[in-house]
Amino acid sequence: DGLVRAVGVGSTSVTAVGDTVRRSVTVSVTQAPDSVSVSLPQFGALVPGANVNFSAFVFDRNNNAIPAPNILWSSSDTAVATVTNAGAVKAVGAGTAFIKAVAGTSRDSVSITVLDMAADSVAVLPDSVAVDPGASIQLTARTFFEGTELLGTALTWSVDSVTVATVSP
Repeated sequence: DGLVRAVGVGSTSVTAVGDTVRRSVTVSVTQAPDSVSVSLPQFGALVPGANVNFSAFVFDRNNNAIPAPNILWSSSDTAVATVTNAGAVKAVGAGTAFIKAVAGTSRDSVSITVLDMAADSVAVLPDSVAVDPGASIQLTARTFFEGTELLGTALTWSVDSVTVATVSP
């Protein structure tokens, strides 16, 4: 007897030969989605107009990742957030929505919150830096409302003296 072990997705012929006779059968190896896991970037809440990309990982019953799976994305409330076929989410209005990813009969969803609030604080990191003339340093700004980080707040940058430094977004 011949033991066939699947090693990759696709089809192949398996042939048994005895004396002067042979018989071939087709073996197809497929991966059916068994579980989906939605991954989202770290943030507290979105503000209207913010965009964020979600990812979904799909696994078969043996917990092997399925490459390039067909994922259907949806939002439970398109007045709060919309989502494209690629998992790109756009915050629309205040509220909470569930972003769902479906592959086959498997699904996962995550909750997002959209706050129609102006930031009440901003943090810039690093908060102090020394650089040599001609060098550059990347600063990062994060905005918050009552301690919750907001993603998508429009920021403008400026300097006190353009003879010392310039800044661009």
